[in-house]
Amino acid sequence: MILRNIHLKDSLNTLRVEAQNEQRLILSIAARVGPSLAYMDAWVVVVSDIELKTSVKIGWEDIALDFEVLCADTKFRGALTMTRSIPGFILNGTIQRLKSWRILRNYYKRNSA
Repeated sequence: MILRNIHLKDSLNTLRVEAQNEQRLILSIAARVGPSLAYMDAWVVVVSDIELKTSVKIGWEDIALDFEVLCADTKFRGALTMTRSIPGFILNGTIQRLKSWRILRNYYKRNSA
């Protein structure tokens, strides 16, 4: 299909570029999160015989932590902050992109009929 509507064509191109940039950003973030997760995993030890599955909830009694040491460890706190904030950041970007696509779709429906 050839788009003759310049506004629609420009908007689609803008969304395409934004999506590509967001994808590159997410890959970059993922590369940074990996070492953070590994660092945190080195400090958090599961001490019970719980088989680690996604459906099993691990309680505080199952984990060995030294809170005083971890609270003083700026690298651990930074890793924790990063891993907690990334999902929200990615989700917000995805929600914004979906809103933009919906606005564009509605514009197309109104102007192509």
